[in-house]
Amino acid sequence: MKRFFSSVGQVLFNRSSIIIAMVLVLTGVMIYGATKIEVKTSMDMMVSPDGDFYKNTIRYQDEFGGEMLLLMLSGDKDKLFSGKNLETMNELQTEIEDISNIKTVMSPISFVDMSASQIKSQQSEMETQIKNSIEQAMTQAAKEAAEKGATQEQQQQAANQAKMMIEQKINEQYGQEIQQLQKLQETGELSPGNSEFVKFVLFDENGNPQSMAKQVLPENGEHALFAITLKGDLSVEELGRVTTEVEKVLEEHEFENLDIKFSGTPAVTKALEDSIASDMGIMLVLSVVLMIVVLAVVFPVRWRLISLPVVLLGMIWAFGIMGFLGIPLTLVTMAILPILIGLGTDFAIQFHNRYEEEIIKSKNRKEAVITTVKQMGPAVGVAVVIMSLGFISLLISDAPMIKDFGIMLAIGVFVLYTLSLVLLTSILNLRDKKKLKLESKFKETFIDRTLKQLAKIIVKRPIFIIIVPIILSIAGFAIDHKLNVESNIEELMPQDAPALIELNKIRDVVGSTISFQFLIEADDVTNPEVIEYMSKLEEDLKQHEHVTEVTGIPSVLKILNQGEMPKPDETEATLEKLPNDMQQMFVSENHKMAVLTATLENIDPIEQEKLLNDIEKDINPPKGMEVNAVGSQVLQVKAINSVTGGRHTSMLLGLGAIVIGLGLAYRSIKQALLPIIPVVLVIGWSSGILFLTETPINPLTAVLGALVLGIGAEFTILFMERYHEEKHKGLEKSEAIIIAMTKVGRAITASGLTVVAGFSTLIFSSFPGVSQFGLSTVIDTFLCLLSTIILLPAMITLFDREKVKSNQIKNS
Repeated sequence: MKRFFSSVGQVLFNRSSIIIAMVLVLTGVMIYGATKIEVKTSMDMMVSPDGDFYKNTIRYQDEFGGEMLLLMLSGDKDKLFSGKNLETMNELQTEIEDISNIKTVMSPISFVDMSASQIKSQQSEMETQIKNSIEQAMTQAAKEAAEKGATQEQQQQAANQAKMMIEQKINEQYGQEIQQLQKLQETGELSPGNSEFVKFVLFDENGNPQSMAKQVLPENGEHALFAITLKGDLSVEELGRVTTEVEKVLEEHEFENLDIKFSGTPAVTKALEDSIASDMGIMLVLSVVLMIVVLAVVFPVRWRLISLPVVLLGMIWAFGIMGFLGIPLTLVTMAILPILIGLGTDFAIQFHNRYEEEIIKSKNRKEAVITTVKQMGPAVGVAVVIMSLGFISLLISDAPMIKDFGIMLAIGVFVLYTLSLVLLTSILNLRDKKKLKLESKFKETFIDRTLKQLAKIIVKRPIFIIIVPIILSIAGFAIDHKLNVESNIEELMPQDAPALIELNKIRDVVGSTISFQFLIEADDVTNPEVIEYMSKLEEDLKQHEHVTEVTGIPSVLKILNQGEMPKPDETEATLEKLPNDMQQMFVSENHKMAVLTATLENIDPIEQEKLLNDIEKDINPPKGMEVNAVGSQVLQVKAINSVTGGRHTSMLLGLGAIVIGLGLAYRSIKQALLPIIPVVLVIGWSSGILFLTETPINPLTAVLGALVLGIGAEFTILFMERYHEEKHKGLEKSEAIIIAMTKVGRAITASGLTVVAGFSTLIFSSFPGVSQFGLSTVIDTFLCLLSTIILLPAMITLFDREKVKSNQIKNS
């Protein structure tokens, strides 16, 4: 391997200008790739799209619609549905319904419209029936009179008498309905534009909302709610476009003395997308500023800031590859920017530090380039490979966003390593080609002196150094299972987002907007036997704690039938009373699917998961029927396990992969375990810190274990590589540790602090979940740094008993 990297160093020395030009050309290609990146915040980023649940949800949304926008008008009840406001509501209803990708709009206006249509149909049907009954009775009476020899006048009298009898019977049987129709006629035109008719349909004699209208008239009709259901499986761009178009319609209409609130999941999603873009820009600027400060303070070499442009080019490459691979920006992958900036600067510092050390020592540019590449290429390369093994372990997660995070970290560190090796070394070579100005010797800084003294203390008392950290780590692992889990996207996004604030205000009025949908499938869901089962299922769902209401075809049939389920032979006739538009909210057009909606109290995701599990255990449909929980809220609950369930497995797999990788690299299990044990201890400390700070496991903090494995392994491997290099020169163990601490310790300290600085920008994110992750990674990275320069030397002192063979010294 050393021979290969020596050849690479030779090429870099001879072809630096060509290599830099090639990198710049490829950067142009990567810029194009970066423009193809999409922002994706939909819930399918948290569960596998190949699973049955996701497929069932897509089928449900295709038939019944997907996400929902909510518009709430608030004000005096009389003003809501009179004059200009009623006219504006009608215009609003029509224009919103015409917007592309909107499936249904349920509102007081649509309810009135459906009622008017139903009443007109019933009125026409009743008039026809009455007319036909009278005509039939009169004809029959006249015929019977004629057969008895009655005169024409007597036949007419018999017909009139039959007419009076039929009218009496109709009045006895349908008198209430006829009076109701007469009252309706007195209100004027049967349309949503007639305020008298609107009030008659929506409210009873006491001014309370009618049973069927209560959902769109919360708080006893002091508010009018427009529930705008969008078509299913829309992209983030489509959701944003629909939201914008509805907002535009609202801006074009003005209500008199009414308060307007507009929000919903699509509006929150649109705000989320805008916040991600804004946060990315802020984090980039902060990362660069903090890197400049850290490099200026802790890395006293020539051109100490050259790492930054190299790393920024590396970021363009990483995001370009991300765009070409179709990996979207999500709540998780957005955190890649400061992470890769920190890690990239770390790699660049290692190469830069070694080059400066070699150029001062040899005074020969060629030797400095080749030695740097030969020594640091394999050392950092092994660290990058091992780091990637930790990151790739995230691929076992069921959550696509976690998988994407692992893939992009692995790709990103390889890209940044390559540019640090190739581009940075070439730049340093060209810098010194014209004029080489060097110090007479490598200056010992305060950090160097501190690390040297620390190393001397550690090699003398290693046992005392490791006892307390081990105990604390064991305690951290012991309480890991007590960590809270947060998968509610709303809790992870900026809490001051106007769309979220508006949504919470709407919830204060209408109650909880949390609901589970259950998709019922059968040959014909309107079959009385299926409806009977659904009615039983509704009652069973209501028995569960935290379920406040259940709506579906059975509950609607009860409303239409004076509060009782109709008899089996009357089910179809009762169902026909329901307007088609409303039927389609509960039953598919082909009658193959029906949906029940269980509205829940405002409970947290953990309680929702428990409730859903209890419900699913109790569901046992008859043969020929299928019942599945579906919908965005269920999707969010299912995501809890997808996001957090595999974090321990992925961490163990990553740990195993790293040990195997190090075993192959060092050909010794002991040498493979030495750099990994300090990292494992950090993971335990991390769990303890999360518990003490009450930081929940969210889609980002769920990857902390893999991140700590990768970053910590890099630090410890770099130290081990320098330790082995010094030991192979013939130094004793304690001397090799002190030299490694002094030489590479400064670079590791500088790179560790740059990584901390990069991660610290996450703390300033407006996303609480990202901010929590940022604070955790800053602490964990700092702990990785401490474990590398304190625990690892102590463990090497205690456990490394291997002697270097004389031929190893000669070949070094």
